[in-house]
Formats: sequence, C-alpha cells, structure tokens
Amino acid sequence: MATDALEIEQARQKEVLRERELMKREQEQAAVALQAKLRGAKQRRRHKQTLDKRKTSATALQSQWRLKMSKKKVDQMKAAATIISTRLSSVHRGKIVRKELDEKKAAAVKVQALAKGRRERRQVEKVKKEKTEAVVKLQSLGRAKKERKQVAKIKKEVRYVCSFVNLQYPCFLVSKTYDCYYFLLLFSYSYSYSYSLS
Repeated sequence: MATDALEIEQARQKEVLRERELMKREQEQAAVALQAKLRGAKQRRRHKQTLDKRKTSATALQSQWRLKMSKKKVDQMKAAATIISTRLSSVHRGKIVRKELDEKKAAAVKVQALAKGRRERRQVEKVKKEKTEAVVKLQSLGRAKKERKQVAKIKKEVRYVCSFVNLQYPCFLVSKTYDCYYFLLLFSYSYSYSYSLS
C-alpha cells in the first residue's frame, strides 16, 4: 500500500506537473498571443501612422503641386492681362494719334487750300488786270489810230485850204508852223462843219 500511495502520489505529482506545464503552456500561448496582438496593434498603429504620413505628404505634395500650377496659371493670366492691356492701350493711343494726324492733315489741307485759293485769286486778278490793261491799250491804240486818221484827214483838208487860201488870198501866206496849223485847224473845223451843213 505504501507503493500504491507512492504511485498515487507520483501520479498526482505528475498530474500537477502536467497541469502546471499545461497551464504554463497556456500562459505562454496567452502571453505569445497577447504579445502578438500587442505587436500587431503596434505594427498596425505604425503602419497607419506611415500611411497617414504618406497620405499627408502626398496631400502636401499635391497641394504644393496645385499651388505651383495655380501660381503658374495666375502668372500666365497676369502676363496675358499685361499683354492685352498693353495692346489695348497701344490701340487706343494709335487711335488718338491717328485722329490727331487726321485733324492735322485736314488743317494742313485747309491751309493749303486757302493759300492755293489766294494764289489763284491773285493770279486771276493779275490776269484780269493784264487783260484790262491790254484792252485799254488796244482801245487807246484804236482811238489813237482813229484820231491819227482824223488828224491826217484834217491835215489834208488844211493843206487843201492853205493852198486855196494862198491862191485866193495871197496876203494870207500860211507858213507851216504849229500856230498856223492850229489856226488852220480851227478854220478847217469850222469849214468842215459849215461844209457838212450845206
């Protein structure tokens, strides 16, 4: 019986040892599982932080890229606006300059027209004056010719009268002086007047 009790005790001790070992294993498995869970949670946390960092860095990169592109677009728009405003202002200045040039041209044309008109009027007046002088000269030449014809006719009559007077009245010897011609001229006028009446 002592062997039985010893065997029972040994069996019980083995059982206790087995239980302890089983418990130890369970505890180890539980510790391993807990450590795995903790490590997994830690790893997941790290992974999430890494993902968040990547996400935030990607977001930051995207925002930086968008900012750069928007700045570039704004700069392009500013450059385009500057070009457009420059061209518009140059077009506006061009219109003003062309308008001023047209006004100056119109004024110059008007001044030239006035000067040309004045010059033409002077030339016309000069031509009129020359024509008038020519007509007056022609008329005076015509009158002088007519007068010379009349004087020649009168002289002829005076000569005739003088020869008649010298023949009829020898006491009136008529010399060919100016006074004598004047006297005879008056005489011939009265003679021709009385001759024309008869």
